[in-house]
Amino acid sequence: MQLAETRKRDALELRLRGHSYMDIGEQLGITLEGARQCVKKALAEVREQAAESAIEVREQEAARLDRMLLRLETLLEQSADDVTAALAIQDRMLRVQDRRAKLLGLDLQRVELTGANGGAIQIAAIQRVIVDPGHVVVDVTPQKKETLELPDNISNAVETFDCMESSYEPVE
Repeated sequence: MQLAETRKRDALELRLRGHSYMDIGEQLGITLEGARQCVKKALAEVREQAAESAIEVREQEAARLDRMLLRLETLLEQSADDVTAALAIQDRMLRVQDRRAKLLGLDLQRVELTGANGGAIQIAAIQRVIVDPGHVVVDVTPQKKETLELPDNISNAVETFDCMESSYEPVE
């Protein structure tokens, strides 16, 4: 098992340095397909670790914001007689709540995309979806983009959905 892990790590390092799969196979004493599989598995592990790290960071940030809200609530109770201070604390609480909602995706606009004549979209063909003010741009292939008009009530936030990586990444 140790050998397989070392082989995957070495294959990925070689690939990142620009070596072909053929070179990787020759250097590691494995077939061309074995080199591809080693790199593929190593990349999958890296993606999984990155996703787990992102989840942990999001959970830690949410907990930190929750603690801030609790402290602000205590301060608000203590400053009930001072209207100016109470209003400032309430304003700060709203900012923290807004940040928390963004972090957790509570305020995201949902956009439903359909294919021709209202049918299903070929998800495997979509590489990226960009939502910007009034439009949705769908990268179907590197050469072809489709733009859809959005109703006026859709948010002006610009967001990108990278379908190939199964991730969501806001663009600022």
